[in-house]
Amino acid sequence: MEIPASEVAQIEAERARILFRNAPIGVIASCMMGCGAAAFMAIDDSAVLARALGWSVALVLCTAYHLAICFIFLRSQAPMPRFAVCLFVLAALLEGLCWGAGVFLFADPERYYRQLVMLSLSSGLVASTAFVLSTHLAPFRAFFYPAILPNLIVQPLYPYPLHWLTTTMVVAFLIAVTIATERSNEQIVEVLRLRFRNETLAKELGRARDVAEEANLAKSRFLAAASHDLRQPVHALGLFTGAMRARKMDAKARELLDRVDGSITSLDGLFTSLLDISKLDAGAVEPEIRCFAVDPILVRICEELREQALATAVDLRLARSAALILSDPALLETVIRNLVANAVKYTPGGKVLVGCRVVGKRISIEVLDNGPGIAPELQGRIFDEFVQIANPERDRSKGLGLGLSIVKRMVPLIGGELVFRSEPRKGTMFRVIVPKAYPTDVSAHAADAAEGPMLLAGKSVLVIDDELDVRLAMNALLASWGYRVVLAGSGTEALEHIASGYVNLDLLLCDFRLRDGENGIETIATIRRALASEVPAILITGDTAPERIAEAQGSDLMLLHKPVPNARLRTAVGNVIRAGKQS
Repeated sequence: MEIPASEVAQIEAERARILFRNAPIGVIASCMMGCGAAAFMAIDDSAVLARALGWSVALVLCTAYHLAICFIFLRSQAPMPRFAVCLFVLAALLEGLCWGAGVFLFADPERYYRQLVMLSLSSGLVASTAFVLSTHLAPFRAFFYPAILPNLIVQPLYPYPLHWLTTTMVVAFLIAVTIATERSNEQIVEVLRLRFRNETLAKELGRARDVAEEANLAKSRFLAAASHDLRQPVHALGLFTGAMRARKMDAKARELLDRVDGSITSLDGLFTSLLDISKLDAGAVEPEIRCFAVDPILVRICEELREQALATAVDLRLARSAALILSDPALLETVIRNLVANAVKYTPGGKVLVGCRVVGKRISIEVLDNGPGIAPELQGRIFDEFVQIANPERDRSKGLGLGLSIVKRMVPLIGGELVFRSEPRKGTMFRVIVPKAYPTDVSAHAADAAEGPMLLAGKSVLVIDDELDVRLAMNALLASWGYRVVLAGSGTEALEHIASGYVNLDLLLCDFRLRDGENGIETIATIRRALASEVPAILITGDTAPERIAEAQGSDLMLLHKPVPNARLRTAVGNVIRAGKQS
């Protein structure tokens, strides 16, 4: 495979850096071995003393030149220039010539052992430095051949049959070292190529991850903006239908109103899914772990989904349980409701079984169906956002494809473990495994649901919202419940009402995002300062942006999300007013 030019440049630069970094040790060792050999020759025969000294000086000078090159270019952080490698090759050539010259300088037909000493030293030196020099073949060859070939040339000078054996060994050594070094060079180049290719892929992966994260943030921002703008009219529509129920109407009109309510409920479910995702992304979901019985939750979920199951001929069954678990009841209910709703949607004419069983010190809550199942190659995608394997036509009655994504994110928060198995044409099983609790652990939290709030007729509620339709709808609904309502489109208008005499307020009901950048949290604080009283307050928001949810969650105000179901709003208003009265 052809290597790109950019990678070739990287490989060449790294090969040069390795060569310059590792060479000094071999160079110093070569000089020491050469000086040692010169000393041996001078001691053995004083007649070669001058030659030995001259040879030693030449080796020292070559070594100093070589070390200087390495020191100068290693200090530079820039890639090694091409001429630096050429200077290195010249230094290797000079050292090789020095060792080759030593063979001739100390040759003596009467002293064959001198030749063996030089051959042994040069061969050992070449073998030990071959790996370092193999990063670049040019310096290796510049040192290797001048240092070894003279040993072949001088062999015929010796009148001993042994020199033919030595010659054969030197030739074999030349061939073996040449082949080994060239193969080592190929492996080094390949290793460096793979290294730089991996680094390039890692950078590309990082860029792709950054793009994906930015796209995810853009998606969240889009959903937040779209959700806020859509929630406003849906919220107002829900309030108007709630107010209409207090009026007399014939059966046909009530049937139509019920259908409108059904559509609003459907939209509320879609918005709630988007909100759950945003809250989880914002880290604004804080579980409240406590002991409770799981059966009432399962009963409630199955009863809520019973009508939907009957409409699609699904046999929805519940195996009752007396199990007590340690988890967050609200989050667990969201998880199980999503799992059961999914099973009912995608098992038309089939069976869905919901139940619990003990697994050691934990409880396994299981949802099983005998539906079409999920193909193995698609199972890894079912927890992704907006993925609906069995809904290619995007039937809105089957939701947005966020349920399992919410489940996957919520299960760790409630101290649970999610297990999933599916076989095509046999069905699917979801298992949520949570810690088991015991009767002795159950405290005052054992009550399954709080008492419904008292209706405090005649109490004053100040509604602050910049949408006229929302204000009018809220006025009609709260008035139908017996409250006295004061409406304001902004904090400034609310302060004007207070200045006109509305000082005995029992509740502030304020939108989170008002016009002109006005913030509901700050508006409530301003009104409280004007009244010199901590008037109970509820914050209502249509935002799903994670940062806005986190900000609202940190305000210590009750937070409701548009569109607010009428029953939830009525309960919240009554509870907050009663809590403020008792404090």
